[in-house]
Amino acid sequence: MDEQVTVLAERAAAHAALGNPATVTHLLQSLRSADADEQVAALLARNPAAHVALDNPFAVAELLQTLRRAGADEQVTALGERAAAHTPLANPAAVTRLLRTLRQVGMHEQVAALLARNPAAHVALDNAYTIVNLLKEMMNVDAGEQVAALWARDLAAQVALDSYGVNELIHLLQRTGSREQASALTERLAATGDFSKFIELGGIVCSSNSDVSRMEVLPLRGHGAG
Repeated sequence: MDEQVTVLAERAAAHAALGNPATVTHLLQSLRSADADEQVAALLARNPAAHVALDNPFAVAELLQTLRRAGADEQVTALGERAAAHTPLANPAAVTRLLRTLRQVGMHEQVAALLARNPAAHVALDNAYTIVNLLKEMMNVDAGEQVAALWARDLAAQVALDSYGVNELIHLLQRTGSREQASALTERLAATGDFSKFIELGGIVCSSNSDVSRMEVLPLRGHGAG
């Protein structure tokens, strides 16, 4: 490395604040790109996993991936344990990202620890898209009890109908055997009079008396029927 680069890298590794996980990630990536192996080691020796804030699970997840790529297994374990135990659970997108990252880096015990905190009982339910992604990730880690806990919170009644992903949520409810929830959500859509979503879903079937409040979503031929 250039002498000035070396001096700056040494200062950064020794004195950079460690509270912001995004900042630590950027610094670690920059040092690795500059082949500043000694400075990477110096930064890791300061134990950033014990100091970064956990209020941004997205940034924590990115730092976990960066630490894994740097071969800092002890730091990965330490940060994964902290994140699983203390990360806020209100944001379903954030919980999904952390859960996926823990799974991808092979931290099965930390996945179990995160699920043991019952995120299904705490995440906000208004955004259908984020709930769909969380449900899929819970299925990826075989968290059937958490999936059931989300269903038990009456998703169909709480999700915002104008949020992206409502149609996919209905399909997911149907595929997982939660047809009552799918029907309830479909009825809510019908009550709004917005039938464009039914077209996107692939078709609708009405009761014999054409009561739109009793509409049920069914796949049309060529649209998922098999």
